Amino acid sequence: MQVFTNFRLLWDGPRGLVHAHLGWHGTHIAELKRAGWPLGPSVVSFYGNDLTGWVRKKPNMYDDLWRTKSLFLVLSEHMKRRVVALGCNPSQVKVHHLATDTRRFVFRERRFDGSQALKLLTVARLVEKKGIEYAIKAMQRVAKEAPCDINYQIIGDGPLRDQLEAIATRLNVTDIVTFSGAMSLKDVATEMSKAHIFILPSVTAIDGDQEGTPTVIAEAMACGLPVVSTFHAGISEMVDHEKSGVLVQEKDVDALVTAILNLIKDSDSWPKMGRLGREKAAMEFDLVQQTRALCGLYRSLADGDHD
Repeated sequence: MQVFTNFRLLWDGPRGLVHAHLGWHGTHIAELKRAGWPLGPSVVSFYGNDLTGWVRKKPNMYDDLWRTKSLFLVLSEHMKRRVVALGCNPSQVKVHHLATDTRRFVFRERRFDGSQALKLLTVARLVEKKGIEYAIKAMQRVAKEAPCDINYQIIGDGPLRDQLEAIATRLNVTDIVTFSGAMSLKDVATEMSKAHIFILPSVTAIDGDQEGTPTVIAEAMACGLPVVSTFHAGISEMVDHEKSGVLVQEKDVDALVTAILNLIKDSDSWPKMGRLGREKAAMEFDLVQQTRALCGLYRSLADGDHD
């Protein structure tokens, strides 16, 4: 079976399966079918902004695509509801998680006795939807109220770096907030192994951009890190609130402070949170398992009757 992904690879022969990654690439499927191209089964994967920011600009951009017999893959039940609300037939939508190689992230139970500085970690592109400004603002209070010294490391780069560094300077927390820039996956895994708590306070950006299911959360859970995040997009389907982590409302600095302080004071809960997170990451967000599932979908589509 031939599988063609995206549309930088043009159709060049017998009927095969086309998999378009990102909704705006998928719109070409409808265009090609209207033009009479002999396409076989088709799959379109949505990842986040292709269902949020872009749709806000052009609400009907996928109307023709929904009328094809494509299978639409989304990252979460939250995204599935959004696709259906935009006009897609529910029977054509399936949740398929974005995955990571959990073998590259060594599990370790987190424990803390207060004898060393507590390390809080964020790994993210420095863009609005990651909500990092709210974590920095929370650190001002956490540093004052925590029963131990803290260090907050931010790994990643992006257009908001100067703005975020300015916020840290204005709040006088540059002694505890470290901007480490972009790192390789291997180095990220190393830093995760040293951390105590992972933070990703994602928000809906002004232009409507939202997360899908951030892979970095699955990586943090695979390491055994308790996660502090938000009730945002598909995150609540990754982090089981008050089991493998704690979720708060978007942009709520007070709630973020409380969640972090409560976790610090209740470090005995970390090992269980870490184990539950690792189990979920391995069961639902592992690259090998999800690749096998995707290959199974390809085979079932190739065996069916598709235009």
